Amino acid sequence: IGVGDIRLPIANSYVRIVRVGVVIQSASGSVTWTLVDKGTANGPRVQFYNAAGSLVDPALIDYTVEGY
Repeated sequence: IGVGDIRLPIANSYVRIVRVGVVIQSASGSVTWTLVDKGTANGPRVQFYNAAGSLVDPALIDYTVEGY
């Protein structure tokens, strides 16, 4: 979508996503994330922020998506 604003790719089809977890790896500073929506068609939308509150792309993330 843009810098620091992405949809997490999902391989399974879900009727409802109940939990999304993100772990930020190799961050050079403080990076936080916010779940914007739990879209089942295109994957959950997540935004990443630095300490100043600006959108940033983290170097590497691990994520899990749980649903049915």
